Amino acid sequence: MPSASGSPFYAHVRQHEAAFAGLPDYAHEALFRAYIQNAAHYPLREESIRLYFEPWSDAVGKAAFYRQIGQADTANIAEAQERYGKTDFDVHLIWGEEDTFIPLAQGEELAGLVHAKSFTRVPSAAHIGQEDAPEALLGALLANI
Repeated sequence: MPSASGSPFYAHVRQHEAAFAGLPDYAHEALFRAYIQNAAHYPLREESIRLYFEPWSDAVGKAAFYRQIGQADTANIAEAQERYGKTDFDVHLIWGEEDTFIPLAQGEELAGLVHAKSFTRVPSAAHIGQEDAPEALLGALLANI
């Protein structure tokens, strides 16, 4: 069984999805901003926050944001992991060492389950490492071409 993942906010929303889906837009945006910032190790630029928020900003997106959290279930992850194994292609995983949403240990476990050819730890990067350390991400990608 996989260890718990997701932020404390994610866990709380999972238990109270309906209450969050009915939030007024200003409250939803404020919570989303805090949530997405927590996915990064460094402060996000306003442009990045807007980019991540846009799909979740209207009534349909807002409901979907909370619904996908509410439907998250570690049992589904465990069931999927039973099917993991060696692939016919190389797998290279890149993981932020500061990821509080899906801890580094889970990334390392995943690397073993899929027989990853490489596992690159990115210092000073969290869940959205493309924001925290884009040069390290690019370097890791280029190293494994």
